[in-house]
Amino acid sequence: MIFAGYNKAIRIFEVHRPGRDFEQHSTVLGNKEGQSGIISSIAFSPTSSGMLAVGSYNQTTAIYREDNMELLYVLHGQEGGVTQVQFSKDGNYLYSGGRKDPYILCWDIRKTVDIVYKLYRSSESTNQRIQFAIEPLGRYLGTGGQDGLVHIYDLQTGEWVSSFQAALGSLILLFIPVCLIRKIIFLRFLVGEGAHMWVKSKGIATDGTIEDADEWLVNFERAQAEIAKIRELDDDEDENTDTSAENFGD
Repeated sequence: MIFAGYNKAIRIFEVHRPGRDFEQHSTVLGNKEGQSGIISSIAFSPTSSGMLAVGSYNQTTAIYREDNMELLYVLHGQEGGVTQVQFSKDGNYLYSGGRKDPYILCWDIRKTVDIVYKLYRSSESTNQRIQFAIEPLGRYLGTGGQDGLVHIYDLQTGEWVSSFQAALGSLILLFIPVCLIRKIIFLRFLVGEGAHMWVKSKGIATDGTIEDADEWLVNFERAQAEIAKIRELDDDEDENTDTSAENFGD
């Protein structure tokens, strides 16, 4: 199924049934409670709890039951329209961010009275969607900002861990996991002048110009090529493992 956000509504489309048919659920109840505005973001709990989080441009985040779209509760506290919601790896916490709002809010969905903590990023004067990402092990959150800074936070404590300048303008950060011989590695994309400045700030020897540095700094195309190589290595290892198992059986 595909869940899609609309103005004051969520539509559910059955992917195995072609056509324009859909099931629509209003996010505003008869007593006008719930979520008004455009539904801008949806996230599903990674556990078997059957819950999903929904963000709206009316500055609210709500938790629904996935099976019947029953509204469980609404979370208030975002200063701008919500543009992203994401669950923690264990499904106990929810993180929400909004446009023109300098804070990512952490909620404990088991007890929703108060905000657990706030994570700062520079986004209070832009309408851009400034995204954040949680690395696959679930321990750290990274977020970009309109100032080009990347902030890393420890999700267990909500404390700031580190920051670095990765671009001269607004930045979106993504953590991409790649399996390499049964190990997880992380690729962080730093491109152009911001990456060059960051490398120099760490005391790493580089060529003198941005153009020279671009010869070895990671960009999107090179990252794709490296991922393809890694997948080939992993496939080769699978083949070798299968062959070894067959020989052992003989």
